[in-house]
Amino acid sequence: METLSALTFFLGFGGFFVSISGFLFLASPETISQAGKQMAKSIVTLDSFMLRHRPMSGLFLLAAGIVMLYSFGSAIGAFGSSF
Repeated sequence: METLSALTFFLGFGGFFVSISGFLFLASPETISQAGKQMAKSIVTLDSFMLRHRPMSGLFLLAAGIVMLYSFGSAIGAFGSSF
């Protein structure tokens, strides 16, 4: 996926979720409160799962970070040569 199309994709979905959240804040603040509680519960569950499987979680996070840094470096190199 090209950098521009990936950025457009994330901005589109981000804009959609922000718009829905804004609408819910105006129309039904109780829904946002309930959604916040559910997300906090999910985050705690994910956190405890990752702590139980600490070595594997660390390896996957390290691998993902290396891939992201490599992609970032490649994108900077591509943009740097086009100016």
